[in-house]
Amino acid sequence: MRNRRFVKLVTLAVPIACIGCIAGAAYLRSGNEERLALAARSLQQREPAQARAALERLLWWEPDHPEALHLEGLSYAQEGDWPAAISSLSQVAADSPAHQDAQINLAAALLKDHQLQRAEAVLKSHLLKYPHSWVARRQWSGLLLATLRRREAVAVLEEALELAQPFQTRAGSDAFEKTLEILRDLAVAEVEPPPAAQCLPVLQEALQRDPDQPTVRLALAQCYGSAGQVRTAEQLFREAADEHREVPYVRIVVSRFFVDQMDIPSASEVLFDDETSGSRLHPTMAAQLEEDDRYWEIRCRIREIAGDYEQSLGFIDRALSIRPAETSYLSRRARLLLRLERIPEAQRAFARSHELARAELDLWDLQRNLTMPRPTPAECRRMAELYDALGRSMTAGAWRWMAEAVSDQPAVGPNT
Repeated sequence: MRNRRFVKLVTLAVPIACIGCIAGAAYLRSGNEERLALAARSLQQREPAQARAALERLLWWEPDHPEALHLEGLSYAQEGDWPAAISSLSQVAADSPAHQDAQINLAAALLKDHQLQRAEAVLKSHLLKYPHSWVARRQWSGLLLATLRRREAVAVLEEALELAQPFQTRAGSDAFEKTLEILRDLAVAEVEPPPAAQCLPVLQEALQRDPDQPTVRLALAQCYGSAGQVRTAEQLFREAADEHREVPYVRIVVSRFFVDQMDIPSASEVLFDDETSGSRLHPTMAAQLEEDDRYWEIRCRIREIAGDYEQSLGFIDRALSIRPAETSYLSRRARLLLRLERIPEAQRAFARSHELARAELDLWDLQRNLTMPRPTPAECRRMAELYDALGRSMTAGAWRWMAEAVSDQPAVGPNT
């Protein structure tokens, strides 16, 4: 009899308990918006602990709540607790509305925590999903500049400019401000990137924080090389080559360092995997290297040191076929033509290199002195002319659009 009564009580208790749970969940969910709003207000008032207190019950009941995790991550970020911020932000579900902003904030937290390699991976992934995210592009381009990868930074910004073009059909405020911001960042990245000495402390701390960051190690090696600390640089370059020779960029940067040191056997070994030719390179690696103008420039320098000026000229011509407006290549080509006593061709090559060098110098000077916060139409047209001279038609076109758009914008001044 007692067993029957017990069974009866249990069968009644289970659905009652479930109903209680459902009712409790409904009650908690009904207050979610209020808790999220309170947390957001607390963050605006710079009260991160109060924000977390507002989220505590919500996250206890729904530990994977995306908006709550995002706000929790921001609260830790306000306190400078980057590991805790990273932990919360990295848990925000990819299919949630909060994911886009959470990824931007996650990348920022990783950068603050000197996890540069992981931050780059987050930004790459983010831009695959949200290609129009200008904030992510600015973060990534800044990271690339900090790791001495100026060309990649320029490419990231150029892609942003290309994506912005559909919006340039109208001179709306959003399109204008976004395009101007891209163009300013692009000009700085191209002609005035941060010097290696400025990047050195950040890179040192980043590698100390996490030694498994190959791009950081490579950039740090370049910094030491620029500072004349050749032995330290060589050690880091050799480590990078040993660990990541499957990356074409690593081969190029390391072999260039050894050519600078006139250590041709080491340069050839890194670039070709042996000391004589590229015959042992895997076909995929060989194809990737041959698409990079810097590979041909290094081969040119190796043959020039050996005194083979004819073959060296062929290699620099290959480099110029990929990057025709590279001033240093044109100067080297002119010197090789001079060595080969091809005087008229050398004169033309020198003239062309001087023309491009003047355009680069003028671009550097103009971008430093552009009127703030908006350039004048005349400045925009001059920027377009200089980019045209450097063979950069897309950027030149954007500056021409900007010249017309500037005059359509409301005046900016103290009373605006």
